[in-house]
Amino acid sequence: MAENLNRQDDECHAQSIISWPGTLHDFHSHEISEQLTLLDAELFYKIEIPEVLLWAKEQNEEKSPNLTQFTEHFNNMSYWVRSIIMQQEKSQDRERLLLKFIKIMKHLRKLNNFNSYLAILSALDSAPIRRLEWQKQTSEGLAEYCTLIDSSSSFRAYRAALAEVEPPCIPYL
Repeated sequence: MAENLNRQDDECHAQSIISWPGTLHDFHSHEISEQLTLLDAELFYKIEIPEVLLWAKEQNEEKSPNLTQFTEHFNNMSYWVRSIIMQQEKSQDRERLLLKFIKIMKHLRKLNNFNSYLAILSALDSAPIRRLEWQKQTSEGLAEYCTLIDSSSSFRAYRAALAEVEPPCIPYL
């Protein structure tokens, strides 16, 4: 009898977890960045040197499947960040999400995960997001991060940041 009650409690608890919608704000920024880094690391370590060399020569997705998957992951993450912000009806909710992503980026930078860092940054610096109205301090804070992806001088800021990093590191390819 007691065993049956425990099983019912467990099932109810499992149902409440499954039905719990949850949001990005329910998780700590450092935990999200750690999980993103684990995902990126798994994809990055699958890339083999011949794939990169072939890509530089032919840009053939079939001959560079792991590199292609890594790139698709970057694009999907950037799209997801843009989408989740744009789906918010209230400007304060959009602002709150943008600030959450900035916090996640700070942690990604500490983890030397340039791939997810730049995926999020490219989303936050995209035209649809830039067109939204932000508080001045938010806009200025975001502009500070954008210097890393400044394409002038062949991405000098990114190359310098990458050169200063102590391994391990997940680069943006």
